[in-house]
Amino acid sequence: MKSNEDKCQEIHKELNQMIMKDKIENERRVTSVEVHVKQINKSVDEIKDSVKIFVEKADKKFASKVVEKIVYGMVGTILVAVLLAIVALALPI
Repeated sequence: MKSNEDKCQEIHKELNQMIMKDKIENERRVTSVEVHVKQINKSVDEIKDSVKIFVEKADKKFASKVVEKIVYGMVGTILVAVLLAIVALALPI
């Protein structure tokens, strides 16, 4: 029959083994999470690059808002001038 000290040592060994297994499993989980975070960071960087390229192409392809406002202002001025000319022709002086 085993003594109490032997039983305590066995329990202590088993607990140490369980703790080591938990540590190893936790390290695996942490490593897995780190890998996933790196993959997400890489994806985010790729998306940033794609958006940057898109914005650069869009700026070259489409007129900026300032140019758009200038063009709309010029068109509006021309339309007002045409309408005033029609009104001036319609009214006898």
